[in-house]
Amino acid sequence: PPLSKQRFAQAVKALEEYYRTSPLDFRSVPYAVLGWNLQGLDSDPRPGRFQRLLDYQLEDMGRFAERFKNRPMSIYILGHRDRVGIDGLKLLGAWEEKTLDQLFPY
Repeated sequence: PPLSKQRFAQAVKALEEYYRTSPLDFRSVPYAVLGWNLQGLDSDPRPGRFQRLLDYQLEDMGRFAERFKNRPMSIYILGHRDRVGIDGLKLLGAWEEKTLDQLFPY
């Protein structure tokens, strides 16, 4: 599907609002810092991510999506087999059905 300026703007706005309204509460700080350290980060990555979000343009999204244009796509659907509409899924391409025990072997 073609890139939509309107949908892109809505997505950026939603992410911006999330960043602006989701601060870490004081009890989450130790776990957040530990998580950042485990990722090899020396400081809070959120300010940099927020700035990249604000600088990101629709053309950047197009270049990102172009990398995956000719790659195969995998879609996983979890649901009751009688409600999923398997016949319709078969029309989309090769598919494989897994049992519950294969998905959750524990």
